Amino acid sequence: MITVAQCVFDLSRAGAQQVVAHLAALRDRSRFRVRVYAFHDGPLFSDLRMAEAPVRIVPQGLSYFDPRLAFRLGRRFREDGVDVVHTHLFGADLHAGIAGRMLAGLPVVSTIHCERHDNRRQRLIAGPLLGRFQKVVAIAQKVADYLTSSWPALAPKVAITPNRVRDPGGVTALREGGRALLGLGEADEVIGTVGRLTEQKAPLDLLEAFAIVARRTPAARLVFIGEGPLRPSLEEARARCGVGDRVRIAGSLPDAARLIPAFDVFALPSRWEGLPMVRLEAMMAGVACVATDVGAVAEVLRDRETGCLLPPGRPELLADTLVRLLADANERDALGQAARRHATLRHSASSMVAAYEDLYQTLHRTAS
Repeated sequence: MITVAQCVFDLSRAGAQQVVAHLAALRDRSRFRVRVYAFHDGPLFSDLRMAEAPVRIVPQGLSYFDPRLAFRLGRRFREDGVDVVHTHLFGADLHAGIAGRMLAGLPVVSTIHCERHDNRRQRLIAGPLLGRFQKVVAIAQKVADYLTSSWPALAPKVAITPNRVRDPGGVTALREGGRALLGLGEADEVIGTVGRLTEQKAPLDLLEAFAIVARRTPAARLVFIGEGPLRPSLEEARARCGVGDRVRIAGSLPDAARLIPAFDVFALPSRWEGLPMVRLEAMMAGVACVATDVGAVAEVLRDRETGCLLPPGRPELLADTLVRLLADANERDALGQAARRHATLRHSASSMVAAYEDLYQTLHRTAS
């Protein structure tokens, strides 16, 4: 039995954390134990509990690098009999990577979820740090290209395992239940999005676009599911645009992916991305998707075939596309069904889990 430490900065329901949840829930229980280590608690804790994955919250004291956290993690790994360490996001790469590789002498694999680092300090540290790990997994070809162009010495260690999602099933029932939960009527024409309210996800661009849509489509409604630092700005802009009664900011809701079928169109006008899990969840739900052509989005969403791709930072163009889709149910249905077929064939979570488990097996065998 191989014990894998899944290490992540916090237990929010963001994309990297959803990968951790899938790896815990869908693991081969005859071969693998999963333990989750996070520095901050969050709503994903309940999902992991249902997956019977033990969770340790190991608090971070200092804001950037906390050497005491690394030492505590190293001690926990030894006490818990960890065999392989798997890190997600830079904070976990730094602390759990040092703890696993340098303090506990364990094989470490990191999954890189985006084709950028947040600041110059991260970028300076990332290459030498990842170079000490046994494997670096990119979630898309664009992310792999970023890694190998930034740090050519990493090339032999880089592999690609795309993010994948679970089929929600029962889409019709989920649509009805989701609309009831969100206070939406069947006649409402609903644009929805799921994600943190941050600069990356550009919620203000979507609200600006919706202000245009609302003037042209009387039945249009907009729903934001998620929390984040831009919520006060979003609420102010909603009031200023005069669309307050037609825009709902629902906050963070459990199992948000099961609410996506309530939408007629899913929109994510991000300024940058890796391969967003929520985009795959919308495709799996058979909802027509509008996305900005950033990161690896174009690797799974083909313009006018499985969704609509737009340049970032163009709210007026986003508005035109949303108006067109709301007015044309046939186009919406065709895009949604094509997206669902593509996601079902190529992006099911079980294949992602199997790929990682093969990697864990190899790393454990090589280390033994």
